[in-house]
Amino acid sequence: MAKLPGNVVIETRWRGPATAAVLGSRGTLCLDAPLQPLEADEWIAALRARGATRLAFVVQMDSSAERAVAVANLRALPQAGQLTIVAHQHTAEVMRASPDSLRTGAVLATLGAGFQGGEFALPPWIRPQVTFTESLTFHWDKTTVELVHVPGVNPGALWVHLPQERLLFVGDALATDMPPYLGEANLPVWLEALARLRRGPYKEAHLFSARGGWVSPAQVTRFASFLRAVQHRLETLKSKIEPQKDLTRAAASLSVYFRFPRERRVMVESRLRLGLQVLWEREHGPLPGRAPSS
Repeated sequence: MAKLPGNVVIETRWRGPATAAVLGSRGTLCLDAPLQPLEADEWIAALRARGATRLAFVVQMDSSAERAVAVANLRALPQAGQLTIVAHQHTAEVMRASPDSLRTGAVLATLGAGFQGGEFALPPWIRPQVTFTESLTFHWDKTTVELVHVPGVNPGALWVHLPQERLLFVGDALATDMPPYLGEANLPVWLEALARLRRGPYKEAHLFSARGGWVSPAQVTRFASFLRAVQHRLETLKSKIEPQKDLTRAAASLSVYFRFPRERRVMVESRLRLGLQVLWEREHGPLPGRAPSS
């Protein structure tokens, strides 16, 4: 765990999204949560060792299955107390309308080997108690915490900006070590979101990704190249006789944009392939020879 200005702490050693928290006299405001219950327990213990009292809020930074699982696991722990979940309105609508849809095998495959192998049980989904549409601001002691809706990677995705500390938590909008799930993406909107990083209040901010930690300007440029490569691959798929095989090849070629241990290659490529397939089927219908993905 690393300590930053403004009573902010970050943790990047979990298998799922990186986590962060803002400590304050009224409690702790968490940004995302560890994926597994044991990790969530360690996270709470580490926060208490840093002087945290109660857990007040956890910000669910999009509607993805990973974050739904992680936040539910954290909320289920007795030591979490009356933790309040904060999310964008879209995320709340997804959880409210069809929570069981997040349990389909296709989406669970994006969570990694632990879930596929039945490493631990999936918790019941928990709906966010506080929602917003455009932005929401917390004044956490001397730290201002701005939640801003920034779709692209996911319709309910948000960024968390700490202007005084010049910190910007972008969730899955940027990634360096694990590709985000592409199946909910709007690629043109996503690229425009990245362009926002070069102007306005975010121009001087230090960027923190849930998929790799600190991100440099060069890495932002590289990730934008990845998204354009995804667009190109989807476009060329239209002319392919065997698009399923080409999806597999596309996932392998796109994996070079990320750094990850060799043993995670199968998981990374399957995650990319699934996202590409869902994007394709959303626009063009089922791939030849198979039923539509869930």
